[in-house]
Amino acid sequence: MPWVAACPSCSLRDRAGKPVAGKELRVVGPEDTTVTTDASGNYSASLRSGRYSVTPVPDDGTYPPQASADCIVIGRSCSVDVTHDATANFGFGLRVEKILLRERDLATGMMVDVPSTGTIDGNRVDVVERISNISGSPEATDVKFSTRIGVRDVSHTQRVSVPAGSSVDVHEPLDSSGLAWKDFTHEPDSTHDLKVSLSNGGDSGSAVLTVKPKPVVLVHGVNSNAATWEGYVGRPGFLDGRNPKWRGFAVVTGWRRA
Repeated sequence: MPWVAACPSCSLRDRAGKPVAGKELRVVGPEDTTVTTDASGNYSASLRSGRYSVTPVPDDGTYPPQASADCIVIGRSCSVDVTHDATANFGFGLRVEKILLRERDLATGMMVDVPSTGTIDGNRVDVVERISNISGSPEATDVKFSTRIGVRDVSHTQRVSVPAGSSVDVHEPLDSSGLAWKDFTHEPDSTHDLKVSLSNGGDSGSAVLTVKPKPVVLVHGVNSNAATWEGYVGRPGFLDGRNPKWRGFAVVTGWRRA
């Protein structure tokens, strides 16, 4: 007599977290069968006790398995030991909801969004990776942050647990010192791709951080005025020619009658 693995919570969802109906899954083990998701994206099967491999059809990686206490991820399949009602979910229970770039406002001391024009070389940027869990159970994952700084690939991984139906913010501090320029050549290098990927489900996200060179303040000499620096701060000018995002400010001075 078969072991009944009803698994009413087994599900398959797309990247947006919506249930996928009419999707076939191949179940291979002591007995082989094919199941199909219902209108709610759920599926179930009654099986003899034993170890089974559950794989969406076709096996193209569109719906990755979600690692859990029941599901051991092997390639694109869930390996499930059916000695009790087991769960094998597919799709994106965990996803990278958004990536925020934040920095401290010098005037208020508060954290604010990095402007669309970018941050200034030397500012510390808080890369906030918002990870959401749209499944019905808690999920854990490694969150990998990666970028390229000059000629170096930089990455860092943090382990997080996300409650069911909730989200957590993972913070990655990034020092922007020197990121306006390429190493060694000192050519402009203002645009930096930031990538975030999850070990559980394989979802990923990206953001672009723009880093502008530190501004230059120019002071004229005696018997001169701010126009002295027009060749530097004008557009086109020396600073603009070296880096289109480099800005300079010529100090205006003069006598004022008391």
